[in-house]
Amino acid sequence: MPVTEPQAATVTISAQSLVFKEHLERLSELMLVLLIGGSLFIDSWSWRVVALALFVFAVVRPVSVMTGLIGTRTTWTIRGLIGWFGVRGIGS
Repeated sequence: MPVTEPQAATVTISAQSLVFKEHLERLSELMLVLLIGGSLFIDSWSWRVVALALFVFAVVRPVSVMTGLIGTRTTWTIRGLIGWFGVRGIGS
């Protein structure tokens, strides 16, 4: 069914991009959990793997959240909470 109105087409594209973004987010989360969990299992809790996990959760995620929220009016407190708990973690 073709969309004839430009506004309706924008809403359709926007909804589809949100669905794609959610699928991409869940896939990347699954890959991260499998990689870190698999590394911990294979290397039996080596310091390198523990350091990698801490680096990902304490540095990479907060920095990526801060970068993603540039230009928004989100307060620094909320940015810090989202950076620590993650986007979906703060909602739960």
